[in-house]
Amino acid sequence: MSRMKRCVLVIFLILMLLNLTGCWGIKEIEDQTVLVGIGMDVGNPSSEEKQLAENGNYYPKKNRVTLTFQIIPFEMRQSSGKGDKSSSELYSNIQETGDSMFQMLRKMATRRSKPIMGHHVKVIVISQELAKRVEIDKLLKFVLRDNDIRPSCLVLMSESKASDTLVSNNSGEIPSLELTGLAENASKASNVLPPKSLTKLDGIINSGHSFTLQNLSSSSDEVAVAGASIIKGKSKKWIGSLSIREVLALSWIRGTVKGGVIKTYDKHGNVLTYEVISAKSSVKSRVNGDDISFHVNIRTKGRLIENWDTKEPAGNEEFIKEAEGYFEQELNKMISELIHKMRDVYQVDVGKFGDHLRIQHPKVWRKVEQDWDNVFSKSEVTYTVDLIIEDTGSSVK
Repeated sequence: MSRMKRCVLVIFLILMLLNLTGCWGIKEIEDQTVLVGIGMDVGNPSSEEKQLAENGNYYPKKNRVTLTFQIIPFEMRQSSGKGDKSSSELYSNIQETGDSMFQMLRKMATRRSKPIMGHHVKVIVISQELAKRVEIDKLLKFVLRDNDIRPSCLVLMSESKASDTLVSNNSGEIPSLELTGLAENASKASNVLPPKSLTKLDGIINSGHSFTLQNLSSSSDEVAVAGASIIKGKSKKWIGSLSIREVLALSWIRGTVKGGVIKTYDKHGNVLTYEVISAKSSVKSRVNGDDISFHVNIRTKGRLIENWDTKEPAGNEEFIKEAEGYFEQELNKMISELIHKMRDVYQVDVGKFGDHLRIQHPKVWRKVEQDWDNVFSKSEVTYTVDLIIEDTGSSVK
Protein backbone atom coordinates (compact mmCIF):
# COMPACT_ATOMS: atom_id res chain seq x y z
CA MET A 1 0.00 0.00 0.00
CA SER A 2 1.39 3.41 -0.96
CA ARG A 3 2.13 6.13 1.60
CA MET A 4 -0.67 8.29 0.19
CA LYS A 5 -3.25 5.53 0.63
CA ARG A 6 -2.07 4.91 4.21
CA CYS A 7 -2.49 8.61 5.07
CA VAL A 8 -5.99 8.67 3.60
CA LEU A 9 -6.93 5.52 5.56
CA VAL A 10 -5.59 6.94 8.85
CA ILE A 11 -7.47 10.23 8.35
CA PHE A 12 -10.66 8.29 7.55
CA LEU A 13 -10.31 6.16 10.72
CA ILE A 14 -9.72 9.25 12.88
CA LEU A 15 -12.86 10.88 11.48
CA MET A 16 -14.85 7.73 12.20
CA LEU A 17 -13.60 7.67 15.81
CA LEU A 18 -14.62 11.30 16.30
CA ASN A 19 -18.18 10.44 15.24
CA LEU A 20 -18.34 7.67 17.87
CA THR A 21 -17.56 9.84 20.89
CA GLY A 22 -21.23 10.86 21.40
CA CYS A 23 -20.97 12.41 24.92
CA TRP A 24 -20.45 16.08 24.19
CA GLY A 25 -24.08 17.02 24.93
CA ILE A 26 -24.46 14.78 27.96
CA LYS A 27 -27.10 15.72 30.58
CA GLU A 28 -26.61 14.05 33.93
CA ILE A 29 -29.79 12.36 35.23
CA GLU A 30 -29.30 13.87 38.70
CA ASP A 31 -29.52 17.31 37.10
CA GLN A 32 -32.95 16.61 35.59
CA THR A 33 -36.54 16.61 36.86
CA VAL A 34 -38.66 13.93 35.17
CA LEU A 35 -42.15 14.99 34.03
CA VAL A 36 -44.57 12.01 34.01
CA GLY A 37 -48.05 13.55 33.76
CA ILE A 38 -49.90 16.73 32.77
CA GLY A 39 -53.36 17.83 33.90
CA MET A 40 -55.31 20.56 32.08
CA ASP A 41 -58.05 22.56 33.84
CA VAL A 42 -59.92 25.83 33.48
CA GLY A 43 -57.64 28.67 34.54
CA ASN A 44 -57.60 29.24 38.30
CA PRO A 45 -54.25 30.39 39.74
CA SER A 46 -53.16 28.62 42.91
CA SER A 47 -52.32 30.51 46.10
CA GLU A 48 -48.61 29.90 45.45
CA GLU A 49 -48.88 31.43 41.96
CA LYS A 50 -50.71 34.48 43.35
CA GLN A 51 -48.09 35.07 46.03
CA LEU A 52 -45.25 34.70 43.53
CA ALA A 53 -46.96 37.12 41.12
CA GLU A 54 -47.46 39.68 43.89
CA ASN A 55 -43.75 39.46 44.66
CA GLY A 56 -42.60 40.01 41.07
CA ASN A 57 -42.81 36.59 39.38
CA TYR A 58 -45.33 37.76 36.78
CA TYR A 59 -45.59 38.06 32.99
CA PRO A 60 -48.46 39.31 30.73
CA LYS A 61 -51.05 36.54 30.21
CA LYS A 62 -54.70 35.56 30.36
CA ASN A 63 -55.60 32.94 32.94
CA ARG A 64 -57.37 30.55 30.56
CA VAL A 65 -55.72 27.24 31.45
CA THR A 66 -54.15 25.80 34.59
CA LEU A 67 -51.58 23.09 33.96
CA THR A 68 -50.65 20.59 36.66
CA PHE A 69 -47.18 19.14 36.13
CA GLN A 70 -46.55 15.84 37.91
CA ILE A 71 -42.81 15.50 38.40
CA ILE A 72 -40.41 13.02 39.97
CA PRO A 73 -37.32 14.90 41.18
CA PHE A 74 -34.06 12.97 41.36
CA GLU A 75 -34.05 13.17 45.17
CA MET A 76 -37.41 11.33 45.29
CA ARG A 77 -36.18 8.66 42.87
CA GLN A 78 -33.09 8.10 45.05
CA SER A 79 -35.13 7.67 48.24
CA SER A 80 -37.93 5.59 46.70
CA GLY A 81 -36.02 2.36 47.24
CA LYS A 82 -35.37 2.99 50.94
CA GLY A 83 -38.34 1.39 52.64
CA ASP A 84 -42.04 1.99 52.07
CA LYS A 85 -42.82 5.50 50.96
CA SER A 86 -46.16 7.29 50.79
CA SER A 87 -47.26 8.51 47.37
CA SER A 88 -46.67 12.13 48.37
CA GLU A 89 -42.97 11.29 48.83
CA LEU A 90 -42.67 9.76 45.35
CA TYR A 91 -43.93 12.66 43.25
CA SER A 92 -44.74 16.35 43.35
CA ASN A 93 -47.46 18.37 41.57
CA ILE A 94 -46.78 21.94 40.47
CA GLN A 95 -49.38 24.24 38.91
CA GLU A 96 -48.95 27.08 36.45
CA THR A 97 -51.74 29.20 34.93
CA GLY A 98 -51.70 31.13 31.67
CA ASP A 99 -52.71 31.01 28.00
CA SER A 100 -49.67 29.46 26.31
CA MET A 101 -48.98 25.82 27.20
CA PHE A 102 -45.36 25.96 26.12
CA GLN A 103 -44.74 29.23 27.92
CA MET A 104 -46.15 27.72 31.12
CA LEU A 105 -43.85 24.72 30.77
CA ARG A 106 -40.83 26.95 30.26
CA LYS A 107 -41.96 29.12 33.19
CA MET A 108 -41.03 26.17 35.42
CA ALA A 109 -37.40 27.17 34.87
CA THR A 110 -38.09 30.22 37.08
CA ARG A 111 -39.49 28.02 39.87
CA ARG A 112 -37.27 24.92 39.75
CA SER A 113 -33.47 24.84 39.61
CA LYS A 114 -33.34 21.57 37.64
CA PRO A 115 -34.77 21.50 34.10
CA ILE A 116 -37.96 19.50 33.49
CA MET A 117 -37.45 16.59 31.08
CA GLY A 118 -40.60 15.65 29.11
CA HIS A 119 -39.43 12.40 27.49
CA HIS A 120 -41.23 10.29 30.11
CA VAL A 121 -44.70 11.90 30.08
CA LYS A 122 -47.11 8.97 30.31
CA VAL A 123 -50.51 10.65 30.37
CA ILE A 124 -52.31 13.92 29.70
CA VAL A 125 -55.65 14.45 31.47
CA ILE A 126 -58.07 17.15 30.25
CA SER A 127 -61.09 18.23 32.31
CA GLN A 128 -64.48 18.19 30.61
CA GLU A 129 -65.11 21.79 31.68
CA LEU A 130 -61.99 22.98 29.88
CA ALA A 131 -62.70 20.87 26.77
CA LYS A 132 -66.18 22.43 26.67
CA ARG A 133 -64.63 25.92 26.44
CA VAL A 134 -61.45 25.38 24.41
CA GLU A 135 -60.95 23.25 21.28
CA ILE A 136 -58.99 20.09 22.02
CA ASP A 137 -56.59 20.62 19.11
CA LYS A 138 -55.53 23.95 20.65
CA LEU A 139 -54.91 22.27 24.00
CA LEU A 140 -52.73 19.56 22.46
CA LYS A 141 -50.95 21.56 19.78
CA PHE A 142 -47.86 22.27 21.85
CA VAL A 143 -47.34 18.64 22.90
CA LEU A 144 -47.80 17.44 19.32
CA ARG A 145 -45.06 19.83 18.19
CA ASP A 146 -42.77 19.39 21.19
CA ASN A 147 -40.07 16.80 20.47
CA ASP A 148 -39.53 16.29 24.20
CA ILE A 149 -42.94 14.63 24.71
CA ARG A 150 -43.27 11.26 23.02
CA PRO A 151 -46.27 10.59 20.74
CA SER A 152 -47.02 7.38 22.68
CA CYS A 153 -48.32 9.50 25.59
CA LEU A 154 -52.00 8.70 26.39
CA VAL A 155 -54.81 11.29 26.48
CA LEU A 156 -57.72 10.96 28.94
CA MET A 157 -60.66 13.08 30.11
CA SER A 158 -61.81 13.88 33.64
CA GLU A 159 -65.36 14.56 34.82
CA SER A 160 -64.01 16.70 37.66
CA LYS A 161 -60.74 18.63 37.83
CA ALA A 162 -57.88 16.97 35.97
CA SER A 163 -55.58 17.90 38.85
CA ASP A 164 -57.68 15.66 41.15
CA THR A 165 -56.82 12.59 39.07
CA LEU A 166 -53.11 13.26 39.58
CA VAL A 167 -53.34 12.77 43.34
CA SER A 168 -53.13 9.45 45.18
CA ASN A 169 -53.38 8.54 48.86
CA ASN A 170 -52.34 4.95 48.22
CA SER A 171 -48.85 4.09 49.42
CA GLY A 172 -46.21 3.55 46.76
CA GLU A 173 -48.27 4.74 43.77
CA ILE A 174 -47.43 7.42 41.24
CA PRO A 175 -50.82 8.58 39.83
CA SER A 176 -49.70 9.07 36.21
CA LEU A 177 -48.38 5.52 36.03
CA GLU A 178 -51.57 4.15 37.62
CA LEU A 179 -53.72 6.03 35.06
CA THR A 180 -51.70 4.50 32.23
CA GLY A 181 -52.42 1.05 33.63
CA LEU A 182 -56.16 1.78 33.91
CA ALA A 183 -56.32 3.01 30.31
CA GLU A 184 -54.70 -0.17 29.03
CA ASN A 185 -57.26 -2.50 30.65
CA ALA A 186 -59.51 -2.64 27.55
CA SER A 187 -58.60 -6.31 27.05
CA LYS A 188 -59.84 -7.11 30.56
CA ALA A 189 -62.96 -4.93 30.77
CA SER A 190 -65.19 -4.16 27.78
CA ASN A 191 -66.34 -0.87 29.32
CA VAL A 192 -62.78 0.48 29.03
CA LEU A 193 -62.07 2.07 25.65
CA PRO A 194 -58.92 1.17 23.72
CA PRO A 195 -56.29 3.76 24.78
CA LYS A 196 -55.73 6.76 22.53
CA SER A 197 -52.18 8.01 22.20
CA LEU A 198 -51.15 11.40 20.85
CA THR A 199 -50.24 9.71 17.55
CA LYS A 200 -53.73 8.27 17.05
CA LEU A 201 -55.48 11.36 18.33
CA ASP A 202 -53.65 13.70 15.96
CA GLY A 203 -55.02 11.84 12.93
CA ILE A 204 -58.55 11.65 14.36
CA ILE A 205 -58.67 15.38 15.19
CA ASN A 206 -57.41 16.36 11.73
CA SER A 207 -60.03 14.11 10.08
CA GLY A 208 -62.82 16.28 11.46
CA HIS A 209 -64.76 13.26 12.72
CA SER A 210 -66.37 12.99 16.15
CA PHE A 211 -64.69 10.64 18.63
CA THR A 212 -64.62 9.46 22.23
CA LEU A 213 -62.00 9.67 24.97
CA GLN A 214 -61.89 7.62 28.15
CA ASN A 215 -63.43 9.37 31.16
CA LEU A 216 -61.98 9.29 34.66
CA SER A 217 -63.77 9.84 37.95
CA SER A 218 -61.90 10.71 41.14
CA SER A 219 -62.66 10.37 44.84
CA SER A 220 -60.62 11.31 47.88
CA ASP A 221 -58.74 8.00 47.74
CA GLU A 222 -58.66 6.72 44.17
CA VAL A 223 -59.41 7.24 40.48
CA ALA A 224 -61.64 4.99 38.37
CA VAL A 225 -62.80 4.66 34.76
CA ALA A 226 -66.16 6.40 34.30
CA GLY A 227 -67.54 6.09 30.77
CA ALA A 228 -66.41 8.26 27.87
CA SER A 229 -66.41 11.87 26.70
CA ILE A 230 -67.71 12.80 23.26
CA ILE A 231 -65.71 15.33 21.22
CA LYS A 232 -67.65 16.86 18.31
CA GLY A 233 -65.68 16.66 15.08
CA LYS A 234 -66.60 20.10 13.73
CA SER A 235 -66.31 22.12 16.94
CA LYS A 236 -63.51 19.97 18.44
CA LYS A 237 -65.11 20.54 21.84
CA TRP A 238 -66.69 18.32 24.50
CA ILE A 239 -70.46 18.00 24.00
CA GLY A 240 -71.46 15.20 26.37
CA SER A 241 -70.65 11.82 27.87
CA LEU A 242 -71.47 8.14 27.56
CA SER A 243 -72.10 6.07 30.69
CA ILE A 244 -70.13 2.92 31.52
CA ARG A 245 -73.09 0.89 30.24
CA GLU A 246 -73.15 2.83 26.95
CA VAL A 247 -69.39 2.38 26.49
CA LEU A 248 -69.94 -1.36 26.91
CA ALA A 249 -72.58 -1.26 24.15
CA LEU A 250 -70.15 0.75 22.00
CA SER A 251 -67.57 -2.01 22.38
CA TRP A 252 -70.13 -4.58 21.17
CA ILE A 253 -70.95 -2.50 18.08
CA ARG A 254 -67.31 -1.84 17.26
CA GLY A 255 -66.41 -5.50 17.73
CA THR A 256 -63.72 -4.80 20.31
CA VAL A 257 -65.17 -7.02 23.07
CA LYS A 258 -62.50 -9.46 24.26
CA GLY A 259 -64.17 -10.65 27.44
CA GLY A 260 -66.29 -9.32 30.27
CA VAL A 261 -69.80 -10.01 31.51
CA ILE A 262 -73.47 -9.31 30.89
CA LYS A 263 -75.63 -9.17 34.00
CA THR A 264 -79.42 -9.32 34.00
CA TYR A 265 -82.36 -10.67 36.05
CA ASP A 266 -84.88 -13.43 35.44
CA LYS A 267 -88.66 -13.07 35.82
CA HIS A 268 -88.35 -13.65 39.58
CA GLY A 269 -85.67 -10.98 40.02
CA ASN A 270 -82.80 -13.43 40.45
CA VAL A 271 -79.35 -12.42 39.22
CA LEU A 272 -78.07 -14.03 36.01
CA THR A 273 -74.51 -13.39 34.83
CA TYR A 274 -73.02 -14.30 31.46
CA GLU A 275 -69.26 -14.52 30.92
CA VAL A 276 -68.15 -13.71 27.37
CA ILE A 277 -65.88 -16.33 25.81
CA SER A 278 -66.01 -15.10 22.21
CA ALA A 279 -67.68 -12.18 20.43
CA LYS A 280 -67.94 -11.06 16.81
CA SER A 281 -69.61 -8.02 15.30
CA SER A 282 -70.25 -7.10 11.66
CA VAL A 283 -71.83 -3.95 10.25
CA LYS A 284 -73.50 -3.84 6.84
CA SER A 285 -74.28 -0.48 5.24
CA ARG A 286 -77.12 -0.10 2.73
CA VAL A 287 -77.75 2.77 0.31
CA ASN A 288 -81.11 3.35 -1.35
CA GLY A 289 -81.12 6.65 -3.19
CA ASP A 290 -80.48 9.31 -0.54
CA ASP A 291 -81.33 6.91 2.30
CA ILE A 292 -78.48 5.30 4.22
CA SER A 293 -79.03 2.54 6.77
CA PHE A 294 -76.92 0.13 8.79
CA HIS A 295 -77.46 -3.32 10.23
CA VAL A 296 -75.32 -4.61 13.09
CA ASN A 297 -75.03 -8.35 13.58
CA ILE A 298 -73.57 -9.52 16.90
CA ARG A 299 -72.73 -13.13 17.70
CA THR A 300 -71.34 -14.27 21.01
CA LYS A 301 -70.70 -17.49 22.90
CA GLY A 302 -70.15 -17.69 26.61
CA ARG A 303 -70.71 -19.27 29.97
CA LEU A 304 -73.56 -18.99 32.46
CA ILE A 305 -71.30 -18.09 35.35
CA GLU A 306 -73.85 -17.00 37.96
CA ASN A 307 -77.45 -17.97 38.70
CA TRP A 308 -79.13 -16.98 41.94
CA ASP A 309 -82.13 -19.23 41.33
CA THR A 310 -80.81 -22.29 43.17
CA LYS A 311 -83.96 -24.29 42.41
CA GLU A 312 -83.40 -24.18 38.65
CA PRO A 313 -81.07 -26.94 37.36
CA ALA A 314 -78.18 -25.36 35.47
CA GLY A 315 -78.11 -28.15 32.88
CA ASN A 316 -81.81 -27.85 32.00
CA GLU A 317 -82.02 -27.12 28.24
CA GLU A 318 -85.27 -25.20 28.56
CA PHE A 319 -83.77 -23.01 31.29
CA ILE A 320 -80.64 -22.36 29.18
CA LYS A 321 -82.79 -21.13 26.27
CA GLU A 322 -84.74 -18.92 28.64
CA ALA A 323 -81.50 -17.49 30.09
CA GLU A 324 -80.17 -16.79 26.58
CA GLY A 325 -83.33 -14.80 25.93
CA TYR A 326 -82.77 -12.70 29.07
CA PHE A 327 -79.18 -11.90 28.07
CA GLU A 328 -80.13 -11.10 24.46
CA GLN A 329 -82.85 -8.78 25.73
CA GLU A 330 -80.36 -7.00 28.00
CA LEU A 331 -77.78 -6.58 25.22
CA ASN A 332 -80.45 -5.33 22.80
CA LYS A 333 -81.54 -2.77 25.38
CA MET A 334 -77.97 -1.51 25.87
CA ILE A 335 -77.43 -1.11 22.13
CA SER A 336 -80.78 0.63 21.68
CA GLU A 337 -79.91 3.16 24.41
CA LEU A 338 -76.53 3.85 22.83
CA ILE A 339 -77.89 4.36 19.32
CA HIS A 340 -80.53 6.73 20.69
CA LYS A 341 -77.81 8.70 22.49
CA MET A 342 -75.60 8.91 19.38
CA ARG A 343 -78.26 9.56 16.75
CA ASP A 344 -80.96 11.53 18.56
CA VAL A 345 -79.34 13.21 21.57
CA TYR A 346 -75.82 14.21 20.43
CA GLN A 347 -76.18 13.57 16.68
CA VAL A 348 -72.67 12.17 16.29
CA ASP A 349 -71.25 8.92 14.95
CA VAL A 350 -68.80 7.57 17.52
CA GLY A 351 -69.60 3.96 16.61
CA LYS A 352 -67.47 4.12 13.44
CA PHE A 353 -70.43 3.50 11.14
CA GLY A 354 -68.86 5.97 8.73
CA ASP A 355 -65.83 3.69 8.34
CA HIS A 356 -68.08 0.85 7.15
CA LEU A 357 -69.83 3.17 4.66
CA ARG A 358 -66.44 4.42 3.42
CA ILE A 359 -65.25 0.85 2.76
CA GLN A 360 -68.49 -0.59 1.38
CA HIS A 361 -69.76 2.47 -0.56
CA PRO A 362 -66.77 4.76 -1.21
CA LYS A 363 -68.55 6.97 -3.77
CA VAL A 364 -71.43 7.67 -1.41
CA TRP A 365 -69.01 8.34 1.43
CA ARG A 366 -67.19 11.02 -0.55
CA LYS A 367 -70.48 12.86 -1.00
CA VAL A 368 -71.51 12.84 2.67
CA GLU A 369 -68.15 12.84 4.47
CA GLN A 370 -68.06 16.57 5.23
CA ASP A 371 -71.50 16.50 6.86
CA TRP A 372 -71.42 12.94 8.16
CA ASP A 373 -72.65 13.50 11.72
CA ASN A 374 -75.78 15.19 10.39
CA VAL A 375 -76.33 12.47 7.76
CA PHE A 376 -75.82 9.73 10.36
CA SER A 377 -78.40 11.27 12.67
CA LYS A 378 -81.00 10.67 9.91
CA SER A 379 -79.88 7.13 9.13
CA GLU A 380 -81.64 4.00 10.34
CA VAL A 381 -79.67 1.55 12.47
CA THR A 382 -80.99 -1.96 13.11
CA TYR A 383 -79.33 -4.83 14.94
CA THR A 384 -79.61 -8.52 15.79
CA VAL A 385 -78.03 -10.40 18.66
CA ASP A 386 -77.29 -14.13 18.60
CA LEU A 387 -76.15 -15.24 22.05
CA ILE A 388 -75.31 -18.84 22.88
CA ILE A 389 -74.62 -20.30 26.31
CA GLU A 390 -72.26 -23.18 25.58
CA ASP A 391 -71.09 -23.83 29.11
CA THR A 392 -72.64 -23.66 32.57
CA GLY A 393 -69.42 -24.17 34.51
CA SER A 394 -68.76 -26.77 37.13
CA SER A 395 -71.68 -28.20 39.09
CA VAL A 396 -72.13 -26.79 42.58
CA LYS A 397 -74.20 -29.76 43.76
